Amino acid sequence: MIYQEHLIARWHDTDATLAVRPSQQLVFMQEMAFRHLDSVGKNLDTMRYEDGLAFILTRLTLKFHAPIRPSEDITAQTWVCEGKGLNFPRCFRLYKQDGTVAAEGVSSWVLIDLNTHLPRRARDFDYGFTPEEPLDFSTPRRFEQPDQMQEVGTRRIVYSDIDYNGHMNNTRYPDMVCDYLPEGTVSRIHTMHLELAKEAKFGATLRVERGERTTETGETVYLVRTLDEQGELCLCAEVWLRAETVQ
Repeated sequence: MIYQEHLIARWHDTDATLAVRPSQQLVFMQEMAFRHLDSVGKNLDTMRYEDGLAFILTRLTLKFHAPIRPSEDITAQTWVCEGKGLNFPRCFRLYKQDGTVAAEGVSSWVLIDLNTHLPRRARDFDYGFTPEEPLDFSTPRRFEQPDQMQEVGTRRIVYSDIDYNGHMNNTRYPDMVCDYLPEGTVSRIHTMHLELAKEAKFGATLRVERGERTTETGETVYLVRTLDEQGELCLCAEVWLRAETVQ
């Protein structure tokens, strides 16, 4: 079952280039996931407070094909795919007003029993709707490491970052990654891979590191990672850029 709704891009969703920010595009996608569950009576509050269950994002790939502009009418779609083991995959697609694809996403989730803190198997959970075929890409299991990583700043987790789990909301991560990319590169992002290794909790101060590499075909790829006060990895992100346009 593919679930879809129409949304309107707002001015405050956009950046300095008048394009909707990557994080806000993820907001559009995840809102559809919430509404998809709500359409069959499995909204997040019901799952949390009645069933004692919560979905936790572990891996995500976003592909950006065309910018979304303010006041543009968007069609947002989401669907689940067949889960295996502890993995609950979900896909997303955003269409522009003219019908072209603006962005796509592939995500992997685990379903946690909040009483035991143990994951549930995909075979033991019934969404209430049928799975669909996945998109034709996935998040790499391992990211290629640049020759050198350098510290580019620190990031404190504050009120505006957290959700009711007490840690950084999924939709804040793309903005955090973009904040630590070189100036002028965000508009050139075509793919962003995210691996969420550990929760970034309220009040924590993360060390942010960045490295750069060039592929054999000349593409620029940045690796951005955050580490907590104990030096443990919280987030690892791989960002691929389009080639610079020759003026």
